[in-house]
This record gives sequence, structure tokens and C-alpha cells, in this order.
Amino acid sequence: MHSNINAVHHQLETDKPHLLFLTETQIRCPSDAAYLNYPGYSLEHHFLQRAGVCVYVRNDICCQRLRHLEDPSFSTLWLLVDTGMDKIVCACIYRSHSGDQETTRLFDHLSEAADTALYRHPDAQLVALGDFNACHQDWLWRYKSADWDEMWYFFAS
Repeated sequence: MHSNINAVHHQLETDKPHLLFLTETQIRCPSDAAYLNYPGYSLEHHFLQRAGVCVYVRNDICCQRLRHLEDPSFSTLWLLVDTGMDKIVCACIYRSHSGDQETTRLFDHLSEAADTALYRHPDAQLVALGDFNACHQDWLWRYKSADWDEMWYFFAS
């Protein structure tokens, strides 16, 4: 993200998106992220070495970070967005190439966090987005069912 910050700021300036999610941000010094800020937006982030996720939230968007759903060992960021008509829980996820055991841990965490989110916000929609590094591999091996096959197809397409 450091090398692309001008492009990110240009995107914010020209398109003025409500939310701009970024994955695999790879910020060198997470303690000093002030240079990433952009007027009219707040920046929520979970930066990790060789990983990390963040979201720019336009200041007129009603949004709440759901830190209780996050695990510091994974590159995830959870938000509750209230559009006034709908509530949307967004999970921004970066899945590294760490192997099956790490993927299993990540999916166990995501499953538990999604259950918690929907329990606390039963009227909300749930959106999972990000970089899953699927590479058309069978990394959902443990979760074989028709629903998971459909989700796999959606994310891998």
C-alpha cells in the first residue's frame, strides 16, 4: 500500500466511494499510519507484516468497528455499516498462503465470528470480502457441503 498510496488517494478523490477495502497492505511501520489518512475519510486498519487489511470509510457513512470479532493473529477487519435502511456486517479478510492448518484455523475463527455477528445483529446482512488466495485450489476441503461448494464457486470465479 505504501508504494500505491497516491493511486489509493486518487481513487478516493475521483470516485468518492462510501467504503474502500484494501488487502495485503504490507505497511512497514504500523505505529505511524498518519500519512495514509485522506480528508473526508476515516481509516480503520489491522496492519500486519506481509499481510494486513484496511478500509477507508467516507465521513458521512454510519459505521462501527466490531473489534470483538477480530483475532489479532489473522488479517481480518469487521465493520457494521448502517445505511439507514439496512445493516450490513462486513468482514474484510486476507488469507495468506500459509497452508491447510492455518486455513482451517482461519475458517474456524470466521465461522465463529460470523455466528456471533449474526446473533448480535440478526437483522444484518453479512458480506465477506477480500483476498482469499484461492488459486482454484481445494482449500475448503474440511467444509464440503452444497452450500460451501456454492460459496467456493462464487469466491473462486
